[in-house]
Amino acid sequence: MSELLALSSLLDSPEQARRFLRYVWPARPLHVEGDRGRWSELFELDVLTDVPTLLAQVHPGNVRVQLGDDEVTILPHTVDGHKRLTDVQRLHALALYGAGGQLYLEKLTGLPRLQAFLCALADDLGMPRPRVNCNLFAVRGGSSFTPPLHWDNGEGFVVQLCGVKRWTLADNHAVPFPSFNYDAGRPPRLDQALLFESEPQPDHTREIELTEGSVLFLPRGVWHTTTPVSDSIHLDIMLHPPTWAGVLTDIVHRLGNEDARLRAPIAATAQSPAELVAAFARVRGELIEALSGLDGADLALEGIGGMADDLVRFRRIPEADMEVAPENDGATRVRVTRNGAETVSLTVRDRDTVAVLEWIGAAGESFGLGALRAAFTTCSDDLFVRTLRFLWSAEVVEVFAQEPSS
Repeated sequence: MSELLALSSLLDSPEQARRFLRYVWPARPLHVEGDRGRWSELFELDVLTDVPTLLAQVHPGNVRVQLGDDEVTILPHTVDGHKRLTDVQRLHALALYGAGGQLYLEKLTGLPRLQAFLCALADDLGMPRPRVNCNLFAVRGGSSFTPPLHWDNGEGFVVQLCGVKRWTLADNHAVPFPSFNYDAGRPPRLDQALLFESEPQPDHTREIELTEGSVLFLPRGVWHTTTPVSDSIHLDIMLHPPTWAGVLTDIVHRLGNEDARLRAPIAATAQSPAELVAAFARVRGELIEALSGLDGADLALEGIGGMADDLVRFRRIPEADMEVAPENDGATRVRVTRNGAETVSLTVRDRDTVAVLEWIGAAGESFGLGALRAAFTTCSDDLFVRTLRFLWSAEVVEVFAQEPSS
């Protein structure tokens, strides 16, 4: 297990972090109290705890202000590739916030320390980095605009930066691990109704108060609502861990792209019903056979395991040679040969992809995906996964070592 530096700082100790992963994550709530000062090196606290400064400096995806059943959405303008609020939009948001509206900034960017922390937290949790993002809630004390009792379809950490907020919680016995958000008292949609194992309303609630320095972990599906006891600002670190259904869906999609038989159109009206059913059975059998060969490499190539080196390791196949050479137009030609015969030739224009290909081509020892992260700190998980998937499919790299199943 890694040092868990991000999780330890968030939860106040390495021991608390280890206990969280062993006994809490991802299905049990957890409330931890502590001193806000421990986050001074993790987040830009001076920006995050002052609403006017926050609105001027961060790059939110959207800004929403919740006013009871009503909601105002403010769409930032894109300037130099970043979303920013105009002066008029900032004044509008501040006025609604001052009137008691709950300010909600979605997917904060523009704060380097916060972004680095989110990446480290994803690593600690064994999740692809793009699946961790951060929102922020700010509300004035005494505001009457509180959200309804509801659940969310993702896990999350609530990080109380300022003030006091009362949380009302309840266990969800209606839909385990829900894939949709839901408000109490609202009739479920037709496609949701059959998923409810009990009445869509909690029979018992409990309350806790979060003060400055408190952290609350909420699994997906836990009923909750909030009431500000004083002016309150908290981070909402949203976690979207992959699900088995999602991973298998992605793998089936990839297999479908790679297999001409699965890409073939269905000529429904050109076949009899019996022929159509027989064709479906044949394709289904071929897909089941392909799925039966999946192993740890497939998990790693979906970005599962936090890119950890102990999930799966790769090495160059000795018989495969890869040449990465610049062309006159600024692009790069990648040629793969096996025993002198060319098997793949393609043009690559993305510089980061070229750099990763060159690194792998020069790797003299086996490597894990974590080594790529260490070598290319500004590159995304998606780039590593795409590149390794290509090299694996092209038989340039192979699985070298894999942890035995227990």
